[in-house]
Amino acid sequence: MAKVQSLISRGKFDEAIEVAEQEWEKSGSNEKQALNLGPMCAAAGMAQQVAGNRKQTALWNERAIDSMTKMLENADGKKKGLFAWAAKAQAGSWVGQVKMQLAAAHFSNANVHMEGQDYRRAKASFKSAADYAMQAPDFPQKEDIVRMSKEQLQRLKHA
Repeated sequence: MAKVQSLISRGKFDEAIEVAEQEWEKSGSNEKQALNLGPMCAAAGMAQQVAGNRKQTALWNERAIDSMTKMLENADGKKKGLFAWAAKAQAGSWVGQVKMQLAAAHFSNANVHMEGQDYRRAKASFKSAADYAMQAPDFPQKEDIVRMSKEQLQRLKHA
């Protein structure tokens, strides 16, 4: 994950994609390992988007969404009593980060679906993007994701 993000931050998108693909090949088929690959998949989706690979962008975003959704589900129900309270307090910022990444991944996919004229899926993705962004703590793109998602949902109301 750190290597993929580092490569992306230096503009080495093709290398980042290659590293992500290698890691996915190695760990993606193991459900427990794949659970932790969500942020890396989201980063690979961004790299694919910059590279202009629409289908690969959607593929990596779907992997990220699947993984991070499971991460949130696991964070919700494992501990009881005092342990649950402590875990929720500690996980609060972590959960917020996951929701922020989910908002971005859904928003990216919504745009891919719009480009492909798949308005039904675009509508669902814009709704998910806005929902997760509203649940996330403040982050630089939050207001833009919420505003643009709601605008697109209005346009797609009758689609």
